Amino acid sequence: MKIINSHYIPLPEPHWLIVEPNGLIYEQIGTLTVVSNGYKTKDGCFVDTHGYPVVANATADIYDESNADGLAMSCALAPADGRVLGDTEVEDCFRLCPSNHRVVPYLKFNLLAMKYLTYHGYDNFDLSQMIDAMHGCNIRLDFPKEDQQEIQLTISGNSGVVYLESDLGGLYFAVPLGKPVNGNKVEIDSEKVLLEVVNQARAYQNINSNYLFHFTTANPSLKEMVDELNADLNDYLERKER
Repeated sequence: MKIINSHYIPLPEPHWLIVEPNGLIYEQIGTLTVVSNGYKTKDGCFVDTHGYPVVANATADIYDESNADGLAMSCALAPADGRVLGDTEVEDCFRLCPSNHRVVPYLKFNLLAMKYLTYHGYDNFDLSQMIDAMHGCNIRLDFPKEDQQEIQLTISGNSGVVYLESDLGGLYFAVPLGKPVNGNKVEIDSEKVLLEVVNQARAYQNINSNYLFHFTTANPSLKEMVDELNADLNDYLERKER
């Protein structure tokens, strides 16, 4: 049995802003449901169903009145209105926030970051680019207001790579340590960890320029590295700003 059928399901307002796997942010205005490949079994008839987002631009225009020359700057991050994301299914997208309340709590941002890390791997994960994209769509990241941030670090595995990452209780950091060889532990290069943490810390300072970070760990093997981070990171950030 061969069935090909499609249905457009408009979504009620307020629409939700979504992020598709390549990082573009859209306003989802509906879903195109495609039914195909029907087949029969002894238990009945079954069909394969796929849902594709129908989207509008996440923003029409964003104006920056603070331009030094007094000129209005505008940008748009997503293609034309009413576009079907034919290569992306709804289940692969991440729901950010309603279009009329563009606020993303930091715990939800952590989940988004982890989903992207799992989906793309670390080589294509850019924390600062993700933060910039949200700012460009007038999305506020509701992060902790306190300047002093305590981050607990742990080690986890992801797609064969061992990561140093923060838990969900604080701002999200993720640093690849490498792949274990023949079951051996991964060596930790403290200098490389510091440089990567610096890059990610700068992205968070775009949200709060006064953030200072203090790292802790419950893993004894990370204690020496955490002590080095605490001794060097904030001093490194301050020296780079001078």
